[in-house]
Amino acid sequence: MLRILFLISFIFLTGLPAQASVPQLKEISTEDDIKSLLLANHSNPLISVSIAFKTGSLNDPEGKEGTAYMLSGLLNEGAGKLKATAFQQALKEKAIEFSADATQDMFYLKLQTPSAHKETAFSLLGMMLSDLRLDRDAINRVRSQILAIHKMEEESPKEIAYKSLRKELFPTSSLGNKVSGTPKSIASIRKKDLSFFLKNNFAKDNIFIGVSGDITAEELKVLLSKSLKDLPETSSSSPAKATSPAFSREVNKVAFPVPQSSIFFAMSGLNRNDKDFYSLYVLNHILGGSVLSSRLGKEIREKQGLVYGINTWLDINSYAPLWLGYAATGTENTAKVISLIQKEINDIAENGVTGAELSEAKTNLTGAFPLRFTSSSGMSDMLMVIQAYNLGNDYLNRRNGYISAVTSEDIKRVAKRLLQADKLSFTVVGEEKPVPSNIGESK
Repeated sequence: MLRILFLISFIFLTGLPAQASVPQLKEISTEDDIKSLLLANHSNPLISVSIAFKTGSLNDPEGKEGTAYMLSGLLNEGAGKLKATAFQQALKEKAIEFSADATQDMFYLKLQTPSAHKETAFSLLGMMLSDLRLDRDAINRVRSQILAIHKMEEESPKEIAYKSLRKELFPTSSLGNKVSGTPKSIASIRKKDLSFFLKNNFAKDNIFIGVSGDITAEELKVLLSKSLKDLPETSSSSPAKATSPAFSREVNKVAFPVPQSSIFFAMSGLNRNDKDFYSLYVLNHILGGSVLSSRLGKEIREKQGLVYGINTWLDINSYAPLWLGYAATGTENTAKVISLIQKEINDIAENGVTGAELSEAKTNLTGAFPLRFTSSSGMSDMLMVIQAYNLGNDYLNRRNGYISAVTSEDIKRVAKRLLQADKLSFTVVGEEKPVPSNIGESK
């Protein structure tokens, strides 16, 4: 789950170098109006396909939490006449790579194939989505794998802290549930539950597709038409209700027998279409988003050496966007680290940021494009995100302008809007040591 949050934030917030030549995207539309974005590149015989369905664990049936997550592990476990071993062998023989994952509000699929085997790759994709076997032995195998992951997470202070934080923020909402469910809910999931989720949540009206690599527009149109023709026209899943997080000034402490503390903190975030989104992004970079130059990194990690690592990021969730942070420290330093985090947040809330900080952040963000246009995989991910969030086919041309336009006054406005004492929560997992119980007072 945390990996996906980082991925989506990174794709949104990565910039183009000022001198870069912006690739020309093509919108492809099949006869039955399935749309995709394509960036063709014939210099390498490889194709990457990134797909997202607007659905996820928030659409799991009550008591069957983890259904979407379990389904993500079953898509390559047999389809059509091919049982699991034969299906995976078909992928392997053609050097086709496939992966899937679920978040609370999205279900992701990734396909990479040599262009010489594109027909096979798209055919197997279509079989997964329209003729998945869901054999009993495959279900039991994936169930065992998930239960093993749960067992490992029970020994991970970081996972415990994240789970506890979400339960504190959303005590009565499904937004507080783990994407992977619980051991009890995973044990209760049956074939009919998985089949129902697949048929009711994957459809032509909630699919977003990004494709890059060695394929033409006409070839893509034909392959998408064939592979996705049996998808339902519309999804019958119900969107979750927007929910306000229940922030608390009391530090949520969870005892765990390790001599370190895993600290998560959460603040209010913004939806992707909010007018202050890019101002928040720049502010996040200054506070904790940059490993090398952020305030939290410099003040707490570099100058005082109190944490093993500290950073912040944006959880761009459609139903309850958050601004999240994480720090790891020795137990004896827990109280001081929390106090210093609060101090830096209060300082920005009261005084904004310096001109030098703003200039450096904008330079970094508009110039830190890490090979996005030379990586077929990264490019298809970006195209899928542009589609999913309706950013526009010219987004790559416009994106750096949004960052460059952010002013000191914009930063002050969004800081005043979000950095409030009653909208900040801390969760700490580690040995029982005194930590401040009230961290919301302004200094």
